[in-house]
Amino acid sequence: MKTYFTSQENSIVQQLRQLKKDQQKDAKALFSFQQALHDTIFPRIMEATTAKKAWNTLKEEFQGYVKVHAVKLQTLRKDFENIKLKDSETTQNYYAKIKEIVNQLRAYGAKY
Repeated sequence: MKTYFTSQENSIVQQLRQLKKDQQKDAKALFSFQQALHDTIFPRIMEATTAKKAWNTLKEEFQGYVKVHAVKLQTLRKDFENIKLKDSETTQNYYAKIKEIVNQLRAYGAKY
């Protein structure tokens, strides 16, 4: 026996099919996140039920909020401008300090 749907019912059936496809894509994306992360980072997104939640958790964790980000950049710039070679310090240690500050600045998007 054939079942005939009205156009509204067809629309609902199509929406349900699309929803199922979207849920499958989301599950695949979440699985990819979980597989790609190091064991030390994975627990941070373990409770995420969607890829979007996992992404937002990671984004907040590693980038921080805009204000925190700006404050970190400002602090790093100040550190960079005020760094001086101490009498008891080797040039290698001094260079390592500069390199670390510059790398942190780059991680936050600054160009040095």
